[in-house]
Amino acid sequence: MTTFATTGSEKSFAPDVRALAPADIVPDALIIKASTKVATLKGDEPVVRIPFAEFDGTDFVGEAATIPEDDVIDSEATISVRRLSLLFTCSREQWGQPDVADLLSAAAQRNLTRKANAVFLSHATAPLGVLNQSPFDAGPLGSNLDAVIDAVTHIEEFGGTPDLIVASPVAWSEVQKLKTESASNESLVGAGTTSATRQLLGLPVVVDRDAGNSLVVIDKSAVLSAYSAVEVASSEHFLFNANNVAVRLLWHVGQVVSDPDRVATVSVDTGSI
Repeated sequence: MTTFATTGSEKSFAPDVRALAPADIVPDALIIKASTKVATLKGDEPVVRIPFAEFDGTDFVGEAATIPEDDVIDSEATISVRRLSLLFTCSREQWGQPDVADLLSAAAQRNLTRKANAVFLSHATAPLGVLNQSPFDAGPLGSNLDAVIDAVTHIEEFGGTPDLIVASPVAWSEVQKLKTESASNESLVGAGTTSATRQLLGLPVVVDRDAGNSLVVIDKSAVLSAYSAVEVASSEHFLFNANNVAVRLLWHVGQVVSDPDRVATVSVDTGSI
């Protein structure tokens, strides 16, 4: 039997840097769940440019009549890509304790997901978060789901198909509190004491605290993204004099809303909370 070791094995089993699929490392990242990837890009300066073309429309033209020429209406959307970075160090003795490496790796993955979701939803500079790209405002959540229905309808009127709803914890809580009748304890989205399935109007609901106390209805095809593989590297030489291990995670991400009318928000009054 041959011992499996770094020497002689494929380089990906003993790398200086490993490039891992984001869906494996950060599967809960909203940029994966709520957008359409159009490019893989690295660096802080490059910009992804996505061209669009459309026409005013086809019309009836009689037999033997001259068909008029239509003008090409061109436009573009641009995605700025930035690098999310995380670096932490650990003594070799601690790193070698049972389960410590797995525990710290899982914590790093959660932190990377948390930051990426904040960038996707609410980042105030490039790359702008979805909420800062002028989505349609469907109004406040009332005592029913009318505003959510209006949000879905608006997206469909502009040729979109809603794929999911991102809700802040407060917003989802308020939805769950909606009752079938004013004098009833029966939830509009779930019966009795059973927690409501995270689904609304047939759309899956993802709860994230950076959704700004709102419900965000998203057509994924209108949110274009660019992101790289997640690079994971470890080094025993960076802090050689302290006998420490350094671990680094890098992920390049960026997004743009190509059609703001295909992303809609429903605000939630949090005054009583």
